[in-house]
Formats: sequence, structure tokens, C-alpha cells
Amino acid sequence: MTPDGRTRRRLLKIGATGALGLAASVAGCFGSGEANAPENGTDGDSEPPDPDLAIDDNRYLSSAFPIEFVDTDFEERTGFADDARLAYVHWHGTEKSHWHQSPLKIDAGGTRSGRTRFLVAGANAVPLGPDETFRQTVRTTADTPSRLIETSVEGAVVSIEGASAGEARLVFELRAGEELRWSSPAMPIEVS
Repeated sequence: MTPDGRTRRRLLKIGATGALGLAASVAGCFGSGEANAPENGTDGDSEPPDPDLAIDDNRYLSSAFPIEFVDTDFEERTGFADDARLAYVHWHGTEKSHWHQSPLKIDAGGTRSGRTRFLVAGANAVPLGPDETFRQTVRTTADTPSRLIETSVEGAVVSIEGASAGEARLVFELRAGEELRWSSPAMPIEVS
């Protein structure tokens, strides 16, 4: 017991709580944020939407989680995919946004497939495909070794094949025709 009557356990608990808060603020995230995630793709009724999330004149991607990469058997519905997520972007602005649940791990010679959900108001997914206004493309970043991974896109489904061991980074792009409307931060991929 300390001279002021506090126990070591209580002091450790206070210190651990402070350290957790500091770590969360440094990392830029605290919890999943889903309970407080805005429903309209903005940061609240009084704040203007982030122009970096605009996909057309009237719609913006969610300012909480603009993109989710989910299991292919996820049954499409309104709202966030929660446990069906393979990875997802937590939005903090163009320079600080990042993927959670990454790096995505793939075996060399193996394939990992998922459905991309670009999310707008109410966490509704943007329809993707050749008969829709929007389609997606995926590309590796310049620092990804060539032939490390191969990708294919069919509508909302992306398949990633790990050709050889190494680290890759993959960018998901939302397009209207040939026009780029939004691109994700680079998703880390680890092929082993």
C-alpha cells in the first residue's frame, strides 16, 4: 500500500488504462467504432461530407467504413458485415485511413476470394458489375514485386492468388465507366 492509501493493483490498473488510451490515440482507432458509426456517410448532420469520399454529385462513401472485403458467402443486406469481414478500411482521412484485420494471409499457390462492399448511407453496398453504374478494379502498388500475386474481378468478387512468398499491397478502385471515383488505401497481403 502506498502512503496515500492506494494499492499497487489500483495503481497498475490506472497505469494500464492510461497506456491503452494512449495506444488507441496513436493508432488512430478506439474499438471498432461500429456502435457510433454514422448512418449517412457523413460525420454527422452538422458536418459536411468528406469530399474525398464522393462517388457522384449526391452520394458519399461511409465516413466510418467506406469499404469491406467480406466472405463470398456473405448474404447481402443493409448494414456492416461484422464477423463476415476478411478486412475493412477505417476512415480517418486520405492520409491516415488504414485496413483492419490485415495483412490478408494467403498460401503460396493458394487463392483467397472475397466480396467487396463499397458502403454508402446506412451502410448500403454500392451495386457493382457490368450492368451497373459502378464497377471495381484492383491493382497492386508499385512496390509489390511482379508476379507475387495475381488477381481477378467478377462483379463484386475479387480472387487473389498467391504465386510466391512475399509481401504485396493491393488497392481497390471504384469506377464509373473508366472514371476513377475512389480508391482504397493499400491493403497489405502476406503470401507464405
